[in-house]
Amino acid sequence: MRPGRRAPGAGRGGDHRADHGQRRPGAARRGRRTQLRRADPAGPPRGTRGPRSSERRVLTIAERPTTRTPFELAVAEVLDALRSGEVVTYGEVAAEAGHPGAHRAVGRFLRDHGGHHWWRVVTASGRLVPGNEVEQARLLAAEGIRVVDGRVPNG
Repeated sequence: MRPGRRAPGAGRGGDHRADHGQRRPGAARRGRRTQLRRADPAGPPRGTRGPRSSERRVLTIAERPTTRTPFELAVAEVLDALRSGEVVTYGEVAAEAGHPGAHRAVGRFLRDHGGHHWWRVVTASGRLVPGNEVEQARLLAAEGIRVVDGRVPNG
């Protein structure tokens, strides 16, 4: 190395610890610190704040807002169009609603929103809804659909 040149990575005075994320004791931080500021430092008037987290409760499905996303509206439309005796898979509902690959979201929709023909939807292998097999088999049998060993046969 030529005289008067610093080694690569060496800071002023030969102290290159800052290049490795270490600070010298008492050294000031570089850069600006961002601070969150409230519009009113005193906060909202007393009694207008929301409930504390310990006072909040989880809403039941019936209490949740009834506004639906475009996906939920599309899935509801597909489910409501199913006729008696028709059986589809979660994936078929998702694809018909314009969201191929969203089969798990269809399952969540059916879990969270009542009033749709949930018993007409089965897994890709024809299996009935886990946990509701007996009720689903009864409803499908009432529509003339055969269920064998917890599955709707292909065909």
